[in-house]
Amino acid sequence: MDTLLRIILFAILITMPPSYADAAAEGKYTKMITTMSAEASSELMKQADEYLAKKDNERALVLYMIVCNRQSERMTEEEKENCAEAYLKAGDVYYAQGDYIRALEFYINGLKVCESSHQRKNIAVLYKNIGNIYCVFQDFEKGENYYDKGYEYSKRYKDTDTERKLLINMTAVAVWLDKKANAEKYHRLAGKLINRNDPVDVFMDSFTLGLIQAMDKRYEKAIATFRRLVPFSRTAGIDPQYECSTYEELYKTFFKSGDVDSTLHYLDKCVSAAKAHGIQYKYVEAYKYYSEVYDHIGDTDKAQAYKAKYLTMSDSIYNMRRFDVVKNTQFQYEMDKTNKEIAELHAKQKSREQTIMFQRIILLIILLAAIGVSVSLVVVYRQKKRLDKSYKDLYNLNRKYIAGHESMKQRHNDDKKQIQQLQEELEAMRNSSMPTTDSDSKEPRKYQSSNLNDEQKEHILEAITSIMENSDAFCSTDFSLDRLASLIGSNSKYVSQVINDTYHKNFNSYVNEYRIILACQRLTDSAGYGNYTIKAIGESVGYKSNASFVNVFRKITGLTPSQYQKMAVSKD
Repeated sequence: MDTLLRIILFAILITMPPSYADAAAEGKYTKMITTMSAEASSELMKQADEYLAKKDNERALVLYMIVCNRQSERMTEEEKENCAEAYLKAGDVYYAQGDYIRALEFYINGLKVCESSHQRKNIAVLYKNIGNIYCVFQDFEKGENYYDKGYEYSKRYKDTDTERKLLINMTAVAVWLDKKANAEKYHRLAGKLINRNDPVDVFMDSFTLGLIQAMDKRYEKAIATFRRLVPFSRTAGIDPQYECSTYEELYKTFFKSGDVDSTLHYLDKCVSAAKAHGIQYKYVEAYKYYSEVYDHIGDTDKAQAYKAKYLTMSDSIYNMRRFDVVKNTQFQYEMDKTNKEIAELHAKQKSREQTIMFQRIILLIILLAAIGVSVSLVVVYRQKKRLDKSYKDLYNLNRKYIAGHESMKQRHNDDKKQIQQLQEELEAMRNSSMPTTDSDSKEPRKYQSSNLNDEQKEHILEAITSIMENSDAFCSTDFSLDRLASLIGSNSKYVSQVINDTYHKNFNSYVNEYRIILACQRLTDSAGYGNYTIKAIGESVGYKSNASFVNVFRKITGLTPSQYQKMAVSKD
C-alpha cells in the first residue's frame, strides 16, 4: 500500500495554488501593518489578492493575517466571510511552500469561522484542504471523511469547481484504501464535470483512470495510459509536476509488474525532472522507492543509503510532532462541537418534555371548553332554528305584501282605464250638446293656495301614483320632493301635503317603500339581476350608500338584503 502514498499527495497538490516564498521576518512589514490596519477587511482582501496575482506573496500573506486577527464573536456576516477566506488563502500560502502544519492551523480556524456564518461560501474548500493535509500524513481514513463532508457542501452550494477537485482526490483515496467500486464511481462522476478544453482536466481524467487500472492489476493498460500522458503534459504546457507524477506512477506500476529495469529507468527520469523543477517531495519519495528496489534485488548497501536519504529529507518536510499537536487541536474542536450538539439535544429534549406537559394541560382545558361550547352550540342551534323560522315568516309576509301591492297596482290601472273611458264618453256627450268655452281648452292650473279641496287632492294623488307606478323616476339617486312635484306639474308643498294626508307618512318613507319593493323584486330576479351584487341592486333603486340601502331594507322588511336573497333562492 505504501506504493500509492505519493498518488494522494499528487492529487492533493494539483488542487492547490502554485508555490510561494517564505513569509518575511517579523518587523519587516511593521509600517505596512500600521498603515493598513485601519482599512476595512474587504479592502484588505482586495489588495492582498492583487499582491498574490503579482507573485508578491509576502505582502499578500501579511494582509491576510491582519484580517485573520480580526476574528471575534461580534463579526458581521460580511466580516465572517472575509475572515474565513483570509484563513483559507493564508493556509494555501503555507501549504504551497510545504509548511503543512501551519496550513492546517489556518484551515481549522477558517473552518470555525465559516461554520459560524450563514453564507459558508468557502466551507467545501476548507474541508477539502484539511482532508488533503491528513492524506499527506497518510491518515487516509480521516482524509476521506473530510472529503465526504466537503463533497456534500460543494453539491449543496453548487461549487462545481471544488466538487470536481474533491472527486479527483476521492478517486485517489479510494485507490489507496483499495475501494475499487468507490474509485470507479468517483472517477465516473468527475468525468461528467471535466472541461474537455482544459488540458489539466483532460490530464487528470486519464491519470485517475490509470490509477484504477493499476489497482485492478491491469498493468499493461495502466502503463500505456501513463506513457501517453508524458508527451501530453509537455505539449499542453501544464505544470511540470504533472510530468513528474506520471514518471512516478510508471516506476511504481513497473515495480508491481516485476520489471525492475523499467522501474529504475523511470525512477531516474522522475528524480531528474523533480530536481530540475524544484519539486522536492517527488524525489524524496523516489529515494524511498530506490531503497525498496535495491533491497528487492539484494543490493543492501544502496538500499540503506537511499533509505537514509529518504528519512533525512522526509523529516524536513513532515514534522509529525507538530502535526500531532494540530491534529489534537482539531480533535478537541470536533469534541467541542459534539458536546455542544449533545447539550443542544438535551435542551431540546427537556423543552419537548415541557411542551408535552403544557400540551396536556392545554388539551384538558380545550376538552372542558369543548364541552361548554357543545352545550352552548345546542342552545344556539335551538335559538337559530327559532330565528330562522322568524326570518322565514318575515320573508313570506314581505312576499305577500309585494304580491298584494302588484295586484292592487293592476286593479288600480284597470279602474283608471275604465274611469278614463267613461270620462271620454261623458265629454263626447257634452261636446255634442253644448259649445266649447275658452276655459275648457286651458291646461290644468297650478295650485297656488294651500287649501286644497278633495278634487284637487285626488288629481294630485292620481298624478303622484302614476309617476311612482308607471316610471322608474324614483330609482334616480337625486330623486327628491321637488323633482316629483316638477314631474306632476305641482309644487312640493302640495305634494308633501297629499302624501301625508293620504298615507300618513313623509316623502322619504313613501319613496323608500317603493324602492325596497322594487329591490325585493330584483333580488329574486336571477334572470335579469343574477350577476348584480347587493350593492349594485341598491344603487339601481336609488341608494348612493350600501349602508343606507341595508339599513332601510332591514327597517322595512325586517331582513337584510342578503338574507332575503338567500331565502328566495332556497324557496326556489
